[in-house]
Amino acid sequence: MLSFRDVSAWDEMVGLADEFPDHLRANVLVRQQTALALNRRNQPGDRDRARQTLEGLVQEKGADPETLGILGRVHKDRYRELKKANSIMLQRPSTMPSELTRRASKAIRATIIRESTRSRS
Repeated sequence: MLSFRDVSAWDEMVGLADEFPDHLRANVLVRQQTALALNRRNQPGDRDRARQTLEGLVQEKGADPETLGILGRVHKDRYRELKKANSIMLQRPSTMPSELTRRASKAIRATIIRESTRSRS
């Protein structure tokens, strides 16, 4: 799966993940990487599926920097897509629960602090 990611083979990555048995599809890394591939592949419904996967993962396992980073990228790409189409105002407000937003912000700040501490060492 990661080899497909390394060569940007998003369709193959999604196809492989879809063929995994249930116990592998439930794995956190597999779910994160599948969501990343869906976002990058960007076929109809892919970004929504990626967002739902990541939000479900946060609800089940808690907020972690990797999941939140990919989720942030999904939202950023969606924003850019809507901005390019001049249709940002036509979309409904974010459905992300405020508790999830708060936890995402906290995890992102913690990651930034951790990274800046590492770069000083």
